[in-house]
Amino acid sequence: MSSVFNKTTIIIAISCILIGRYVLTPKQKVKEVEVIKIVEVEKKHTEIKKKKTIKETTNSEGTIIKETTETEDTVVDSDRSTKIDSSKTSQSGSGITLGLLAVFNANEFADKPEYGATVSVPVLGNLNAQAIVTTDKRIGVGLSIGF
Repeated sequence: MSSVFNKTTIIIAISCILIGRYVLTPKQKVKEVEVIKIVEVEKKHTEIKKKKTIKETTNSEGTIIKETTETEDTVVDSDRSTKIDSSKTSQSGSGITLGLLAVFNANEFADKPEYGATVSVPVLGNLNAQAIVTTDKRIGVGLSIGF
């Protein structure tokens, strides 16, 4: 009886792992938002200064010579600035899992079942810590791995 029980236990354990891996695997929720803002500001200032100079010169003969000089100064100020804001948010996986259960006696299935609650908390990566409490005042702790 002992070897049949061990084989049955191993078959049930492997079946549970395969069902959990391929059938009951929860969808990973991946939310990734990337926002890029590019702001370009260009300021241009042009200033033109004109200067006109007239120079009169009288020769000894009495003739008047007028020299006109025009100067133009152009100043162009240009200021260009670019600002890039980028933010990225990502979220994946699930958090705390709560559950309810009913435990039956395998030998006497007609007996009244025990009821309980389970809590599963992610610890590291796919590794979860679990706790269970039943109506018969039993407490259990365990580790589980998600596939």
